[in-house]
Amino acid sequence: MTDKNIHVIMNPASGGGKTGKSRRFILNKIEEYLGRNYKLWITEKPVDAVEYTIKAIESGGNLIISVGGDGTIHEVVNGIIIATLNKNIECTLGIISSGTGQDFVQGLGIKGDIDYQLGIIKEGVVELIDTGVVKYKDDKGLKVIKYFANEFQAGLGGKVAEKVNAKIKSKGGLSTYGLATIPYLFNYNGSNISIKIDDEEPIDGKFIGIIAANGSCMGGGMKLSRSRNLSDNNFDLFVFRSQNILNRLTNFSKIYFGRLKDSKLINIRKANKLIIESTEEVPIEADGEFLGKLPCEIDLLPSSLKVITNYHSLNNHK
Repeated sequence: MTDKNIHVIMNPASGGGKTGKSRRFILNKIEEYLGRNYKLWITEKPVDAVEYTIKAIESGGNLIISVGGDGTIHEVVNGIIIATLNKNIECTLGIISSGTGQDFVQGLGIKGDIDYQLGIIKEGVVELIDTGVVKYKDDKGLKVIKYFANEFQAGLGGKVAEKVNAKIKSKGGLSTYGLATIPYLFNYNGSNISIKIDDEEPIDGKFIGIIAANGSCMGGGMKLSRSRNLSDNNFDLFVFRSQNILNRLTNFSKIYFGRLKDSKLINIRKANKLIIESTEEVPIEADGEFLGKLPCEIDLLPSSLKVITNYHSLNNHK
């Protein structure tokens, strides 16, 4: 990978500011593994990573290394897809995960210390994985398009993301997201939502949450499944129907161990396209980042992102 035009997008605020404090250490490690021939971009505010990634690619960058958490990866992924989708431009994503949430890297099988992750960037395999696109309207009624690599949620997950994103994520991912989820498990019994899956007739009902997952982890380490398959040209769709508190607590605990099963209360299946609507204010999120409210439309973008990963982990589909 040392012959690549390397650009490093670093979010110093990630990990509750730990990334910024470790800046020199991280850069020394990058130079140890990849050399000094790279350009550094330091983000200062939201969306900077999107803009810097686009500028990096426009200047010839073909390896973008995201240094931060899932939020930073989310922005870099958006920048890469905006700059390359349906264009004759190639760019690869490398990841040094140093933020609160590390869901995407777990799904890729590359969670570990910086030496391990840089070893993957230097020697790992470039894989084409699926991503998703969500279309919705902001609070001004303007159409917004966002891309996501790991997961999309409406309902409970959107509420948690809205709450967590409003605070400084200084604790570890699992404790931050897990603690934020608990109050809603007791107080939120769902919203009236209409879901259209692929070309099927809409399903109307009261739902606690809807998850369109590409990766296997979410919420700082909750496991949707024990398998890793980010390139099967499908979302793993989880639809949680309204249920009593005991069932909510039981099913919530199962998420931590990847033990969710299809049932009358939780529908699990494959999907490519979703149209989700509601007459209520239902929050939505993608890759842990709060987006806005329903309605929205989600589509799968098969084989749309090149990422450096642990080849054997990515292809562990059992």
